[in-house]
Amino acid sequence: MVILRKLLLLSLVLMLSACATPPKTSYQQASSSGKFPQNWQVEGRIAFKSPEEKFSAFLDWQQQQQDYQLRLSKLIGGTLLFMEQINGRVLLEIDDNTFTDSNAERLIYEKTGWQIPVADFKYWITGRLNPNSNAVSELKRDETGRIWSFSTATGWRIKYQNYKVFSGTALPHNLVLSKDNLQLKLRISEWSFNSQ
Repeated sequence: MVILRKLLLLSLVLMLSACATPPKTSYQQASSSGKFPQNWQVEGRIAFKSPEEKFSAFLDWQQQQQDYQLRLSKLIGGTLLFMEQINGRVLLEIDDNTFTDSNAERLIYEKTGWQIPVADFKYWITGRLNPNSNAVSELKRDETGRIWSFSTATGWRIKYQNYKVFSGTALPHNLVLSKDNLQLKLRISEWSFNSQ
């Protein structure tokens, strides 16, 4: 009788503790199921290379729902470029000048000559495909479902060189974006997430 009472008490404690701790979904699982957090920030470095020019910069991308802020900073100090989207309107600050447009890729290309796939970037940097773009080809994943490489209908080739564990979750660490003679290399040093 005493043993039965102890077993019932132990079962009750285990049931209550299970109710008190809801199962956590890792960011990688959320990414695979299309529920990646909408508020996040990455910091790292970007290297841009084209036949006309090449440069390296510190990268800081902050995503808040559909809005974002992108800052490229010179390695020796100072801002190289600042871009912000709020409510579908894009603002670009470069060389002490400010420009606005509704299309980020067009704006950055017109003012800098750089081809940067801004609309897809927030998906690719998080290890996801853009659900709003055309179908991709040559898609390769590993045994856990993480994307390793793919090509887009617009000519971009994305290759994830490795993933790294940030706060217990494997997220993109090094990736390369290439198109024709253009190449962007990214090295992510820090991931952070904001629930607000």
